[in-house]
Amino acid sequence: MHQPSDATSASPEVQREQQHLNRLYGALDTQRAALRKSLAGTLRRRSGSAQARLETDVEVRRLAQQAAQHDAAEEGLCLGRIDMEGGYRLYIGRIGLRDEELDAHPPLVDWRAPAARAFYTATAATPQGVAFRRYLHTRRRRVVRVDDELLKDAAAEFAGYVQLNGEAALLAALQAERTGRMHDIVATLQAEQDRIIRSPHTGVLVVQGGPGTGKTVVALHRAAYLLYTHPRLDRRGVLVLGPNPVFLSYVRQVLPGLGETNVLLTTVGELFPGTTATRAETDAAAKVKGRLVMADVVAAAVRAHEAAVRKPIRTVIGGELIELGLDFLAEAVERARDTRLPHNLARPVFCQAVIDEIARQLSYTITDIEAQFDKELAEHIDHAQLDRDVAADIISVFGEGRRSPVRPNKNYATSPHRKTTGLWHSPRTRTCSSISTRCGPS
Repeated sequence: MHQPSDATSASPEVQREQQHLNRLYGALDTQRAALRKSLAGTLRRRSGSAQARLETDVEVRRLAQQAAQHDAAEEGLCLGRIDMEGGYRLYIGRIGLRDEELDAHPPLVDWRAPAARAFYTATAATPQGVAFRRYLHTRRRRVVRVDDELLKDAAAEFAGYVQLNGEAALLAALQAERTGRMHDIVATLQAEQDRIIRSPHTGVLVVQGGPGTGKTVVALHRAAYLLYTHPRLDRRGVLVLGPNPVFLSYVRQVLPGLGETNVLLTTVGELFPGTTATRAETDAAAKVKGRLVMADVVAAAVRAHEAAVRKPIRTVIGGELIELGLDFLAEAVERARDTRLPHNLARPVFCQAVIDEIARQLSYTITDIEAQFDKELAEHIDHAQLDRDVAADIISVFGEGRRSPVRPNKNYATSPHRKTTGLWHSPRTRTCSSISTRCGPS
């Protein structure tokens, strides 16, 4: 049986841990400053091509998230340590830290890392190579107490260390002052809880238990663990659904306290963006809407808005008849469905196809009108009179007996395009320029 020794802030063990904690906070401050500097530099270079700006935005998000994780680790940075049978010592913390000036490698291991698992799961029956475990109790940046646990018969090696039973840290947490908010339990996770948190990510995980057994806090730690272990999940974020706003207010600080900020908390009634439930359903309605068959009912209601067209659509636009045939309409519907988007998001694809078809038909109509106009104008124009008018214009500009510096092509007089260049003079050019300036590019 081991004899407990003083574990208050005046004990040599607490002082030694305080020295190590000071070095850890020094490393934290250094990394914080480096992140802030990198973030500021990245924000200043938000320019260049669209691709460059996109890459900059991604980098800004990454640096901002890392900065938030380091800020969240300020309180309770170091959770404790384990000493392995071979003499190797490992400190466990809220985040991982690396510092070339520290002898330990690494000086602090993230609680979610595989190497940290023994800190939570080692027992006297299954020590997993752990000889000694120490829990650090800190307030701000000061060590106030340590709780120790020997897992192997190593009294000589750890003589003078504080000896408490294996649940000392948990009991201390249970006796701590309540704040009205749920806090993380990363410092006091029990083996059963850790097993749930670190279970393989193979699908839906259901955490069951009686009231007050820690289901919610374990599920939140599970989310933090998955975000750390599977970075691809972090890009998608985490949605936490709660029964009511009071519950969400109670658990709101758990994940941010673990350094995870890409989290959305909401109730079922506020799940759909822009819509908030204002009254409760009757029991009968809630029962019907809660059944799986309701998904088929909703799908059928959406399909009802995609009624099949049974005859061509004819309409008049700008005095011209536009016809949308059955084949085209069926193709436009399939084009929208092929996007595999929800109905409201796929609808603009269908509308754009219809607009493009109308524009195509109108362009053909305008081309036909222009061709007919050219034909009629060529048939009725008096070429001799046009030549006389042009000659008169030359005389008025250059004087009698002078020749224009422009030498007309001999074939120009019989060209069908003669009318389009001979009739339009500079005033029309100025008018077109004015219209173009007001309307902009087509």
